[in-house]
Amino acid sequence: MNWSLLGAAGLFFLFFFGVVIPVIAIRARDRLTRMRPVPTRRRLYTSIFLQLSLFLVLALLTAWREGVGPLRGPRTILLPTLLTLGLFGLMVAATRPIKRDAILRREPRVYFAMPADAVEMALWIAVAVMAGVAEEIVYRGVFSDLATRLTGSMAAAWALAVLAFTIAHANQGIKSMGVIALFSLVAHALVYLSGTLLFAIVLHAAYDVSAAFDYVRLGRQLGYPLHELPDAATRDAVTTPTAASSP
Repeated sequence: MNWSLLGAAGLFFLFFFGVVIPVIAIRARDRLTRMRPVPTRRRLYTSIFLQLSLFLVLALLTAWREGVGPLRGPRTILLPTLLTLGLFGLMVAATRPIKRDAILRREPRVYFAMPADAVEMALWIAVAVMAGVAEEIVYRGVFSDLATRLTGSMAAAWALAVLAFTIAHANQGIKSMGVIALFSLVAHALVYLSGTLLFAIVLHAAYDVSAAFDYVRLGRQLGYPLHELPDAATRDAVTTPTAASSP
């Protein structure tokens, strides 16, 4: 590694998103569902939106300071567009059984992914779009470029970015983290192929938006309480869906 190729801003950025955020995510994995009183979804979504906005500002300032360009234009359009559409459909289909299983288990974290009214859904969509923009610029853009410069290896940079991104989402559960790691790797490949973050941003944001609709639909079908966290007795019960509740 050649540390001299990065300034203080770049080194801080890699440390913050490569170490600090993953450690915080691991330590706070179940804290949200244990908080009393339980935070409202509106409060949570607003907080996440502001946090992502700060991450975006930090990424853009670091990119400017270190001379990396995360906002490049596309080299080609047709193939990345087709890949984005195909990957979106594949991600939705592949993660639906995970969502269904989490709902049947009455996992508390699911409650926060089920907007219960129009205002909560609007806030969720705003967070989803911001997540697509901010996280792609942070991990597939600035982090990847800085790590490539530091290690001299694009493969090593991808591996570090995938690891950091995946652990940062530890609150979504082990099964989901496997899917997140795969998505992260695919997003890196999409950026490499297209020469731009645009398609990865669209894919990320579109999937996050669709996840809420999926969770709400499955939650209603399978009787997950939309307006309160399921209690311990409900979570411990064995839930068997009826034919009428099957998707």
